[in-house]
Amino acid sequence: MAHRCIRRPILLFGVVLTLALVISAGLPLLALAQAPAGEPRIAFAARTGQNWDIYTIRPDGTDLRRLTDHPEPDLAPAFSPDGTRLLFQSHRDGNWEIYLLDLHSGELKRLTDSPAFDGMPAWAPDGRRFAFESTRAGDLDIFIGSVDGGSPQNLTADSPYGDMEPAWSPDGSIIAFSSWRFGDKDLFFMRPDGQEVRQITNSPAGEDQPAWSPDGIRLAFTYRTPEKREITVLEVMAPPADGGLTTRLTWSTANEWAVWSPDGRSLAWLEQYYNGWALHTAPLTGTAVLPATVLRGYALAGPLSWHASALPFGQPAAPESLDHPWRTRYVMRWEELQRPQSDGPGDGLAGWVRVQNIDVPNERLNALVAPSFVQLREAVKQAAGFDFLAQLSDAWRPLDEDSETTTYASWHKAGRAIDTLFDYRDRVSFPMMAVVREDIGGRTYWRVYLRAARQDGSLGMPLREPPWDFSGRARRRFPEQGGRWDIIPTGYYVDFTDLASSFGWERIASVDKADFSWTWHFLAIEYWHFQQDEDMDWYASMRQVYPPEELTPLFNWRTLVKNDIPEWYIVLTGIPIPLSEYRWSYLRP
Repeated sequence: MAHRCIRRPILLFGVVLTLALVISAGLPLLALAQAPAGEPRIAFAARTGQNWDIYTIRPDGTDLRRLTDHPEPDLAPAFSPDGTRLLFQSHRDGNWEIYLLDLHSGELKRLTDSPAFDGMPAWAPDGRRFAFESTRAGDLDIFIGSVDGGSPQNLTADSPYGDMEPAWSPDGSIIAFSSWRFGDKDLFFMRPDGQEVRQITNSPAGEDQPAWSPDGIRLAFTYRTPEKREITVLEVMAPPADGGLTTRLTWSTANEWAVWSPDGRSLAWLEQYYNGWALHTAPLTGTAVLPATVLRGYALAGPLSWHASALPFGQPAAPESLDHPWRTRYVMRWEELQRPQSDGPGDGLAGWVRVQNIDVPNERLNALVAPSFVQLREAVKQAAGFDFLAQLSDAWRPLDEDSETTTYASWHKAGRAIDTLFDYRDRVSFPMMAVVREDIGGRTYWRVYLRAARQDGSLGMPLREPPWDFSGRARRRFPEQGGRWDIIPTGYYVDFTDLASSFGWERIASVDKADFSWTWHFLAIEYWHFQQDEDMDWYASMRQVYPPEELTPLFNWRTLVKNDIPEWYIVLTGIPIPLSEYRWSYLRP
């Protein structure tokens, strides 16, 4: 009895002490009472508002959870070997560093401390070390750090080219990485001490984003050309540089960031669509299998991380809370649109706005989108350090304008489109823009980057892909593809395309027609064009700013057919379909 009387006060004291520690740490008591068990989860980055955070989800698409919620971006998650911790990169302390999140307690620990870029962490199998990228030696190099602290070791100090995307083999003996050291992006192996560097791919295309199979026998990677990005697999013992073969696993031209399931029987990857990204999974059956879609239509970013028993940490979130980078094009007819209150010309019209302190030939914008332009302009000033949108190439266009380079149903006419400058340079004529090619669904798009005004790591990130060389020399030498990849410039850049899409301003594809193709006509490239359609058709947007008596004589079915506008295109604009052409109404949703 004496022993029992002693144990109970001790036990009670232990419980009280534990509760006190939990409360002082700000942790919920429910977490103490019901410690979660590990489960299969995939980690990724997603954008909400104008910011990127870390999320996880079950492979079946259920139980989406938000792990970070900070006004600065968090990217590149990586589960620890035991699934209880997560590495990621963040800009939350003013520059890019590596952080460690404990999925039991929520404790966050900063692991690197450098004014240079540190990112893309990859765990060692021992759960103590991690490989990562850093520009602390000038160019991108692969470093090894420890969760216990200490000075990181540069493994690629002898390479003046970009070395990136480390991936540690399951047995810990090899680090795979991608590098530009031979003129194009290839995959390499090295020992964890940086010795015995070995090239494993050597095609004239690009290979990057390596991911080891759990048994260490195969390596998945992204094979990229100007026209496509596909998930491919090689056998480690017979890589292409030694005469081995590869197996292509995807066929839709815009896939990247593959990761293996913990049992090695499936892959997950990201696929890019015109209206956002999708997270797919598919079993490796040896035959063609349609992938299962975990998420689709949102702003997602790799790399991915897949663990068999990760702790379900974080706040439950609805998929609808994630951003759609390019809104789904639901066609809204004018009759379905709630007409805005007007302070412009005519009853019920939105009116026009002239933006202050902007240099553009036609400065009018639709009053409904002008606020988002002003907000985007301010966001770009903060992100890049200069007022990129203070000068534009074009904005509003007259109703009757029509030419080789102007679409008759142009969003410029609705006051919902802007054209940025074709080129932007600083006071000493140094280029401050980089344009990267992206092919999606058989069409060519472009991603515009702005070189940060401050190159101290406080703004932007290093470029990971080469800009496209549009010079006359490159276009003459490679006429079939309209130029070529250029050399990746050093320094920090801001993704203007991503920032613009977060405010609803969408890019468009290049024009590639027999009589007007971007491969030989510069004005068909269109990397400078951004528009905001707000999920409505073009004619509905025109009815916001023009009364019927001005609009109908120029834009009706008969007039457009007479001007050789294809009937299918007229249907897409939303122009009313006459009864005599009622068959075309079946094309509208």
